[in-house]
Amino acid sequence: MRPDKLVNNYWEGYRGYYFSPGKFLTIALFFLLINFLIRDTFFVIKVEKGNIAPNFLLLFLSLFLYSLSTWIVYTLYRKNFNEHFVLNIYTLSLWTIVFVPFSLIWDFIHLEYLDQISTLLYFFLIVVWNNPVFTMSWWKRIIYILLNIIILSLLLYSLLIVSDFDGKVFGELLSSDFN
Repeated sequence: MRPDKLVNNYWEGYRGYYFSPGKFLTIALFFLLINFLIRDTFFVIKVEKGNIAPNFLLLFLSLFLYSLSTWIVYTLYRKNFNEHFVLNIYTLSLWTIVFVPFSLIWDFIHLEYLDQISTLLYFFLIVVWNNPVFTMSWWKRIIYILLNIIILSLLLYSLLIVSDFDGKVFGELLSSDFN
């Protein structure tokens, strides 16, 4: 599997031989739905029974954040946000489809400590898998991957701070550091 071939062909208009991003995302959502029907977590993301909708919203939010981070980091490659959105649909969908069986296996054999490791691996592989789409030397790849991780982390922490309207969680974090 080569992410650069699939995404670059899609960007250049060769769409007949591949799943469209929408179909691929639908398949990933189907896998995720199966996961949530069997177990109430996808690695460390917990689902309330009977209310799966917020978790699909979380998937779309992470898709937006990944797209925003790749758009910021790879801005020199002159791709618009929609092209980065397509790139991240393919990548996020692929790794969701791959990791759902692992999530179910970890639950079946009760290896819960692997959930945290798998979650970090899931997010890290998405960042790494996006990189080969852009042509660059190996040392630039490492720099771009690190930049993408930093930007994505900053976006996630910014979202956490903004979503904490009353400041209680952020205040507790500050007070625990100084005590």
